[in-house]
Amino acid sequence: MNQHAFYIDGLQMTEQGLRVNGWLVSDQSLSKTHPYLIVLNNGKEVNRAALTFTSRPDVAKAYGQVYNSANSGFSTLVKLDPAQINGNIQLILRFSDDPAGNGNYDDQYSQTYASNAGNFDAIQVNATGIYVSGWHASNQAIGKPYQYLIFVDQNGHELYRQEVLDKNRTRLDVAKSVPAIYNSGKSGYQLGFNIPNQLNHHMVRIIHRITDDKYGNGNAVDEWSGLVSINAMRTPIDYRQPSEYFAYPNLSQLNNFWIHVPIGQNRVYLMNNNDVVYTMYCTAGYYQNGVSTTPLGTYYIQAERGNSFYNGALGEGANYWTSFLNHGEYLFHTVPTDRWGNYKPYEASQLGINQGSHGCIRLSVPDAYWIMHNVPTGTRVVIDN
Repeated sequence: MNQHAFYIDGLQMTEQGLRVNGWLVSDQSLSKTHPYLIVLNNGKEVNRAALTFTSRPDVAKAYGQVYNSANSGFSTLVKLDPAQINGNIQLILRFSDDPAGNGNYDDQYSQTYASNAGNFDAIQVNATGIYVSGWHASNQAIGKPYQYLIFVDQNGHELYRQEVLDKNRTRLDVAKSVPAIYNSGKSGYQLGFNIPNQLNHHMVRIIHRITDDKYGNGNAVDEWSGLVSINAMRTPIDYRQPSEYFAYPNLSQLNNFWIHVPIGQNRVYLMNNNDVVYTMYCTAGYYQNGVSTTPLGTYYIQAERGNSFYNGALGEGANYWTSFLNHGEYLFHTVPTDRWGNYKPYEASQLGINQGSHGCIRLSVPDAYWIMHNVPTGTRVVIDN
């Protein structure tokens, strides 16, 4: 006769400590008459509380074969400072023959509970704005009234931050899933704002920070998102419109402007050093036997450019062309036109989606116009797969 069992009906972290209620039974309690609840933080005891049992007829019905199951309920507060708890919490439910809860004992262990957790429920990037919502609960949040969203690049360098004012939103689902974290039922937040220039065209990670500093520094506890692409690309794609909702870059403000065309991405990236400053939808050359009809390599914008052309052999033309190879053979230009100058609907529908040109780089009408009128002769163009 050596059976035992327990169940945690409820658990909540409070400012005074961890409140726990449930039931505990063991055949060994016949000789080990001192029940205790012990709280471990990262495997080390932080405090314990002696238990006083109450009637539990439901437990007696389910575990009638275990000694004293009819008198197995408990509700207790284990006093501790939530702000001193980090990592994982685990409970030991003990019957001991020692009044202090040591000596000979029969132990049962609970699952582990987190003391810091969070989730980014939504990260939405649209035409001009960013919306972020989620929850972040931490025992270290006590005494830290400020919340921030901080955006960092892939190297960890901060790009932008903004204070979260819509915070402490009710989240009953979080209170249920992480009950060992203080105030987890009020851990929701949301923030929306216009995309600032310093974020556009970046892959970023978002930090949700809870801190005691009104500027977002100081003592803090952080929750990190995965990588997020921030761009203001126009969707759905429209060959009659610029590819982005943002204005085209001012080249006079850039110190190392060049153009990158990764054919497989169906994009043209306007670059300043290693930073993307504008992204254009494109259609490059189709593949024959694994080789694109658009030549790969490093080229330079040439002097030849013009408003329109028509190739009778191919049965199509285009507008606003700019040469980058062989002085008028390989071009940046608009999506194709027919012999009467009308844009071809099917070819236009492939912009930014598929390869399909005979070697040139097709663009939207405004994008091609901008390149023709703004990109200087001699600008480097790198084309790769």
